[in-house]
Amino acid sequence: MALAAILPGAIACAQPDPTVAYQGAAPGKRPTQHPRPLAWNLGPQVLPLFNALEGGERGELAIIGDSVSFIANQYVWHLKGLFEADYGSGGEGFLSPSGMNGNCAGSAYVRCGITMSNSIGAGVSTNTAERNPRSYGLDVDGNYGQLGFVDGIHGFLVSSVFGDSVTVHYVKEQGAGSFKILVNNVDIVILDASTDGEPEHATYTVQLNPATPDTTSSLKLRHVDGGQVFIDGLEMSSNQPGFVYHRLARNGVGPDDFLLGLGEPTRTFLSELSPHLMILMLDWSSPTWFGVFVEQTNELLDFYQSAMPDTKFILMTHHAFKVGIETEADWYYQIARERNIGYINLYDLYSGLSELQDLGFMQDDVHMSAAGGAWFAQYVYGLLTHAAGVARTADHNRDDHLDVSDLLAYVQDFAGRDPKADLNQDGTVDAADLRSYLDAFSQAMR
Repeated sequence: MALAAILPGAIACAQPDPTVAYQGAAPGKRPTQHPRPLAWNLGPQVLPLFNALEGGERGELAIIGDSVSFIANQYVWHLKGLFEADYGSGGEGFLSPSGMNGNCAGSAYVRCGITMSNSIGAGVSTNTAERNPRSYGLDVDGNYGQLGFVDGIHGFLVSSVFGDSVTVHYVKEQGAGSFKILVNNVDIVILDASTDGEPEHATYTVQLNPATPDTTSSLKLRHVDGGQVFIDGLEMSSNQPGFVYHRLARNGVGPDDFLLGLGEPTRTFLSELSPHLMILMLDWSSPTWFGVFVEQTNELLDFYQSAMPDTKFILMTHHAFKVGIETEADWYYQIARERNIGYINLYDLYSGLSELQDLGFMQDDVHMSAAGGAWFAQYVYGLLTHAAGVARTADHNRDDHLDVSDLLAYVQDFAGRDPKADLNQDGTVDAADLRSYLDAFSQAMR
């Protein structure tokens, strides 16, 4: 439900109850009582995203993750549907050429990502293997497309795209050639991807002008001349208010893999993307990297926060499915507290893999079933929306920040019996409103 439907006075919050998130779900069982919470410091992180959505603007979320963060049936697709059902769609956001689509059952819309085909002379990387050195320093998620000239054929990539416009993200570099953009087999523009200097990120936006957000257009990227062209991905917009989800994920890798993509093209891409909220959900890629997980995660966050100073961050643990995830849950909580960013702990919701399997939540030892994806999406969405309801109440001056100025602004309105201080909307500014505000402010500030 939209936040307007949440009564400001009904915001007292105990530890989140996972059983209310999915009809018929068995009670979640925390294996033992740990000092780490199920969620921490979410309000300040989700406030800009929900202020944008509630204000009739585009609200943008990006997720840096692994296969649980993009393949079919996982929580991200159901989470996308929940946001769109409440706020509509502002577009498909950024997707890699390797193709990211999933099960959007229950979504208000039919758009479930993209698939991209290629001819001879063109190709797309795989997101299920080691990152190809071709993407080192150039690409945030290691997934890319290439256009070239092979056996007398100018290669091309083709994809169906949604919305009013699509932005093609590509890399300008020495030795690169030129390529053409066509929409529905109509020539739009020829772009030169070469440069004499260091590699740089570049974009070109094409207006599609469909009748509805669900109308598809055929986008073709075709090599024209010169060397190979590196295609970073596509970003689709509906040019209307609503939720936008950017997919930046790679199969079975940890922060060490994403560090390989850091460079000036990636910095430029992220600074232009600049979503309201980014969720980081990365496991270590192998036991070899276990000991440097904290160091690498901090290095990655240093880069991301520098490139996107206005973006808020949440670290989210995996569900319980293999040895070591409990340690990761501790480490993520430690990093979140040290950096004063948000934290969501999925690990402690259940006692382990066997319980998740008994509930029918697992497709295999790692990935969620459709029921599991739906349940975890409902749970995460409940955490985000609840935190946003509290934070929007506490952010009385509506400046997207939670600080003492909000408290002073509310006290001033309360003393003056300003209608804005009537939180329970009963027509009277009284002690009940003051208690509600102080409760919200207290929760939002811890």
